[in-house]
Amino acid sequence: MNKDLSTWMKFLTADNLEEIEDELIAENEIMRKAIKKYKEFIADEKLMNAYKRREAFLVGQAIMMAKEKKYDFDEVSMAKRLKSINNLIKESKKEEQESIIKYLKKENIDIEIIKVITGFNTKEILKLQTDNEKL
Repeated sequence: MNKDLSTWMKFLTADNLEEIEDELIAENEIMRKAIKKYKEFIADEKLMNAYKRREAFLVGQAIMMAKEKKYDFDEVSMAKRLKSINNLIKESKKEEQESIIKYLKKENIDIEIIKVITGFNTKEILKLQTDNEKL
């Protein structure tokens, strides 16, 4: 495999970027800039919130497609994406969690799907929906 491609693959799939940061930079100097931009991105709360909302939306869309078209998704891949979204939501502040749920409801994602993605119960989701409609 091309060395540059290999370096990018390590960067994109790293579980702990800090552990391999120096190695990546040694392999390809452009990694210094990529890592800097990545750190700026994850430090920006507004960008991360937008990312979380978009990721939740995409997962919801994929689930809806699978349900509506009986599309044969790889269950392991879907489970990983759901777990990833669930972890992001758990790590989020309460207001970010509520924002994600409101966004999913606005996009007409089924409440059962939202429950699976977020871990919230029906009562909590409906309360957020009601609060959102009052605005």
